[in-house]
Amino acid sequence: LPGSGPVSVLLSGGLDSSLLVALLADCHRGVVNTFSIGFDSSEDVPGDEFEYSSVVARRFGTTHHCLHVPTAELVPAVAAAVAAGK
Repeated sequence: LPGSGPVSVLLSGGLDSSLLVALLADCHRGVVNTFSIGFDSSEDVPGDEFEYSSVVARRFGTTHHCLHVPTAELVPAVAAAVAAGK
C-alpha cells in the first residue's frame, strides 16, 4: 500500500476480515484500526463476536475498537437508513 497513513478494517473475527487484517499488518507501514460491531444477545445467542475479533486484533497489533449497538438504537437507525434510500 502506498503511503503510511492510517487504514481501517471492519473486523468480525471471521476468516475473511481476519485475513485482510493479517495482510495489512504485514505490508502497511501505518496504523491499522480495526472496528467490531456487536448487538444485544437474543435468546441466548451472542450478539457480537468481540471474543474472536479481539484475539485477531491483539495478534496483529491493531488499534481495536469494539462498538456495541443496543437494540433500542438499532431499529430506529435501520428505519432511518431505509427511509433515506427512498
